Amino acid sequence: MSKMSELYTEMEIDFERLSSTSMKWDEATWGEQCEDDRFSGVITFDHRYIYWFDDYTYLIEARNIIKAFDMEYAVIFDTVMDEWCMTTPYESIEWRTN
Repeated sequence: MSKMSELYTEMEIDFERLSSTSMKWDEATWGEQCEDDRFSGVITFDHRYIYWFDDYTYLIEARNIIKAFDMEYAVIFDTVMDEWCMTTPYESIEWRTN
């Protein structure tokens, strides 16, 4: 495995450890809750996954990883869970192995 590949894998593992939970993100599942103002921020259903973070600093670090992967993302706040979230098309290790 090349050094670059090793670094990429380490970053994927770090991302996995930063998020507290994740779900698939689509309008059929989440649209009504977005209309009920569960989430604040710019909502886009172009992203396939949503990740929750217990701590805002975890979100910042995860955002930096997603940027390094050159992936789109949006940061939103879940008022029900009282946690910051990120939507992104990035498919984490957990989703690839399920």
